[in-house]
Amino acid sequence: MLSDAPVSISKAKLLMPLEDLRSKLHALIADSEQTQETVVTNWHALEEFQTEKDGWRDCCHELLVHAFESREVADAFLTAMSSGMTGGTIQEWVSDGKRSIVRGIGYLRSIEKRLILIQDIFPDKRAAPAAGNRNPDLIEKIQKLKTILIDHVTGHLRDESEYRTLKDEIRSHQELSPLLPKSFRDWSDLGSAWDSLKKFKHYAERRTLFAVNFSP
Repeated sequence: MLSDAPVSISKAKLLMPLEDLRSKLHALIADSEQTQETVVTNWHALEEFQTEKDGWRDCCHELLVHAFESREVADAFLTAMSSGMTGGTIQEWVSDGKRSIVRGIGYLRSIEKRLILIQDIFPDKRAAPAAGNRNPDLIEKIQKLKTILIDHVTGHLRDESEYRTLKDEIRSHQELSPLLPKSFRDWSDLGSAWDSLKKFKHYAERRTLFAVNFSP
């Protein structure tokens, strides 16, 4: 699969730190394991499985859209996961879906393996601060903000004013603001976050998105 990846990234321009992208790819690959192990015995369960698969696919695609200046890398991922299946038994649909996930994982691993090709061309100019310069209080606030967002999009009511206060304080740090997920910068309130994430039908998909976008 590594040699069959449909696009070249040797001249691709990264929009996020190299190690940040690598850690997010790891998180998404690991998250796919549970979906691959899903046991489907009826059509309702098949629909649930396909929704999980499609949610994982959308998270991966969104990461690649934000990671590279060109959409070619992200759109080729969708092509890698595409299927021409139009009918069949439950087990045939499940097998096709799991093969699609395997192709997606192979594509992500191919990207991860070849990141070294762009390391020297587009070095990470926004490296994380040295351990001694990190602000523990700020890190704690970022984690608290992430918890508020996860709670809100998984059915738990949270305080809107607390979200706004934390968001404004975190964004006030000029060196940190460019590193924040673009989607987060666009969410003026918790309602905006819900409008953006309600397309993901399962809580696990929404948690995955935050795990990817707010990785250490």
